[in-house]
Amino acid sequence: MSQLLKKVLKADGQIGPPFAVCLSDTQTETLTLRSKAGLVVATLRSVGLNRGAIVRWLVRHEIPILDRSSDVSGDLLPEPLLQLPTFVVCVDSRVRDIASLYARSVGVRLCVAESPAEVAAAIEQSEANESVSLFLLNDRLEEELCHAIAVANRSRRASRRVALSYGFFSAFTLEQLAWLVVKSWIILLRPYTERAAFAQYDFSTGDSFVHLRSTETGATTVQHTGNPWLADDTTVLGLRSHGAPFDVSMGHVVLCGKLDPPLPRQRRLRAPSCFHDNVCFRLNGSNNAPTEILRAVDASPLVWCLDSCASVPLTGNAFGEGTSYVFGLIAGAAVGVIGPFMDITTAGAMNHQCEVLLATGATLGETVAAVCNTQENTEFDKFLLIGSPDLRLLPLNRSEARRDGERWIFDLRGKFQYAWRLAIPPELPGPIYVVGDDGNEHWISATCYRFEHGSNRDLLVALDEPADVDGWVLVGFGGKSNQWFGQEATRIQNNLKVLKLCPFVDPKALSVERCQSLAKLLRRVTNVPDRLRCRVDATILWANLQASLDELQRQVADAFLKQVAEHDVNLDRVPGHGFKLEPTKRTNERCPTCGVALYITNALWRKKPSYVRRWIQCVNCSGISMVLRDSPLVIQAPAANVSPDCLSLLINLEIGNRTELPIQALVAGLARRGSLDDRVGPVAVIVSPGSFESFNFSVPLNSNVPGVISYRLLVLCDAGVELFAFKHVVEPTVAPLSTSAQGTEYPINSSTLASLEPVAEKVGQ
Repeated sequence: MSQLLKKVLKADGQIGPPFAVCLSDTQTETLTLRSKAGLVVATLRSVGLNRGAIVRWLVRHEIPILDRSSDVSGDLLPEPLLQLPTFVVCVDSRVRDIASLYARSVGVRLCVAESPAEVAAAIEQSEANESVSLFLLNDRLEEELCHAIAVANRSRRASRRVALSYGFFSAFTLEQLAWLVVKSWIILLRPYTERAAFAQYDFSTGDSFVHLRSTETGATTVQHTGNPWLADDTTVLGLRSHGAPFDVSMGHVVLCGKLDPPLPRQRRLRAPSCFHDNVCFRLNGSNNAPTEILRAVDASPLVWCLDSCASVPLTGNAFGEGTSYVFGLIAGAAVGVIGPFMDITTAGAMNHQCEVLLATGATLGETVAAVCNTQENTEFDKFLLIGSPDLRLLPLNRSEARRDGERWIFDLRGKFQYAWRLAIPPELPGPIYVVGDDGNEHWISATCYRFEHGSNRDLLVALDEPADVDGWVLVGFGGKSNQWFGQEATRIQNNLKVLKLCPFVDPKALSVERCQSLAKLLRRVTNVPDRLRCRVDATILWANLQASLDELQRQVADAFLKQVAEHDVNLDRVPGHGFKLEPTKRTNERCPTCGVALYITNALWRKKPSYVRRWIQCVNCSGISMVLRDSPLVIQAPAANVSPDCLSLLINLEIGNRTELPIQALVAGLARRGSLDDRVGPVAVIVSPGSFESFNFSVPLNSNVPGVISYRLLVLCDAGVELFAFKHVVEPTVAPLSTSAQGTEYPINSSTLASLEPVAEKVGQ
């Protein structure tokens, strides 16, 4: 007892007085807080509470239990227990007394909001706070309220203010809510434990393990255990499993939301059948079915991170508002539960992120905010926190960088390490990536998450397993995102598949297969953006893919020119090969050669109808172009004119760049059955971002050979094929009468003239 009566100093400087709890069946108030001789006593009305679970929790945390109200005489708390950067919002009038007491205990004023709109307004107007603590019973946890908070935070971000982390102080009953407040006070006031135990269970493997992390050094050991949900030293349990709002599977155990003592019958009218007949339909004897029941109120972990469908039920839930296993956990040992309020597709990353965040000193509110920000949809917060957003399980631990010229290096050292938080220097602009490391094998499968809160920007680095580390990682910034690399890889993959349909391309060429392999690998790499080496691997693969595409495109261009010289590449035969042709439409566009209206047919790739080519025809000139609808380039149909000396045909090609980056394209052209010596290219052209540029090419023209010249032009960009055709007419020339031809003299004598006279006379008639 003497040790407990000493004031404790938390690692972040927070000083708190010693604490004791009194359980009373007769007290009229739900919760009171008094101070006597330096001891703070919380008196909790215990009606409807599971006293066994509460006593176990208090003993586990070495909190004195006072059973008699006479032991609790003293003054009401004269000053706050501690100062928190939060503001307290009471959303439910039934819990106002508890909310008011908590607000006084943490040194802030109470805000009363009667509607989601008022809550949103309070959040938008908050200036000096970092978090929001919302008080309500679980039957008032409405979807409109959750959405209003997310919208308010989105508005703050839009005005370049920090979004506020938040958590719901919520429970089935007033007494259970008061118990949640008492647990939160104790965790906030106590010193950090010597170590924290982070357990995880994943239904895909059926395995559970525990990371035991030293608070002082971060050294971590791994243990495999069968029932981490029953171990008193489990600090955090990450659970990836199948579940419903009222229960969740944990292998051979089903975690059940039934309470002991039970809630009043009217709170359980819409409950599943097992709440009425006490027969668990999960224990049905089938293969892989659970064989044991664990009531949530009896589970041990302090914090739960739930990667499981619809864990946190909202008002109006189909299974009622008195069946939730999440609120069963709150009625027992849990001080915080993070989980989704809707069905989700799990990938296994959520619990890993939560563990790394909490292990490096994030609060519960910061953790759930970070997890929400990594989701694909940021229009709403998919995960919610039941509990205090200000709870921190381990001290904040940020590693600082050293600067080496233009490089920022983080030196990472230690025995049995697996998680670090890298503090990004404020002068380093975003986005931030790991762009290098010391080459050690443990970085191969390491993960890296970006995390922002307030003015702090961090990178969270984690290994698969603890390792002895004596090395470094290099951090850089800027460039295109991993998402951009992935999108480009997908676009190029589609282009390569369509390229193989072209009549002048060998689909089995090694250069084609190499580009396909690189694009596929780039897409796989960028599909896991949380890998520490994702950026490095993506950059290397992108450079190799560009070099391979250049080689491939030159081979394709040479094959195109050869086929045009030997026979032809007919634009009217290419569009329908592997594509579905939509009805042709007449347009207001005009042919650049003859000036008549153009007709356009959209061709949809049968394997992916969103991949569309536009086949453009002229009634006089036949097909004049086949272009990609979603190409990064905009190419006008080429125009041709004869040079002033009539010795050349001048071809003008105008190319626009739709993107924000320079684009290189390869151009090749030749007249049908023309000589390869008269070809254009293959020549590379570069188009500046957002510009429209003109390129001119000159080809020999023999004006003494009359007829129609059919010209074919190919433009390749990232393996995307765009074809053009135009015709030029060389008209026969009518030479004047002459007494000479090509230097040979033909004398006209008197007899010749005499023979022509009858002809002239006849013509004259």
